[in-house]
Amino acid sequence: SLIDEIEPNIPQKEVEEDQEKIEENQEKVQENQEKVEENNKIIEVHNDDRKYELIKELVSQFYVGFNDREADDNGLNYWVNLIYKNEITVADVILQFINSDEFKSKNYSNEDYVQVLYRSLFSRDADTYGLNYWVNVLKGGNSKNFVLASNFNSSEFQ
Repeated sequence: SLIDEIEPNIPQKEVEEDQEKIEENQEKVQENQEKVEENNKIIEVHNDDRKYELIKELVSQFYVGFNDREADDNGLNYWVNLIYKNEITVADVILQFINSDEFKSKNYSNEDYVQVLYRSLFSRDADTYGLNYWVNVLKGGNSKNFVLASNFNSSEFQ
């Protein structure tokens, strides 16, 4: 018949073997997809852990810089969790620090204020040029909040 001439003669055993290989490969693909999903979850958790640690380091730096002391656990965890959960921005936390009674009671001179900003934001002392520049900006009538915002928005802090 014409159909017999068009369709090649494939032994049934070969067809069954090929079908088994296809099914095995599909199972392997499914297993690999599950492994990829599991690895992605591990990576996500690791990234979240790293993000949390970076926020914790930053807030600890604020305590040392702005308040001249190590962070207490309750305060540190409070600010870190708020930032981590996106309930407050880093800028808002900085404003809370500089508007706190603890910070205000230090009554920093312009020079001291600039040094505090450098320690708090950059984790280092101000260089001579930076110190003189920002002190002159303050003496020129700009506010401490202006100097803070300028340094907060600098490429070094970002």
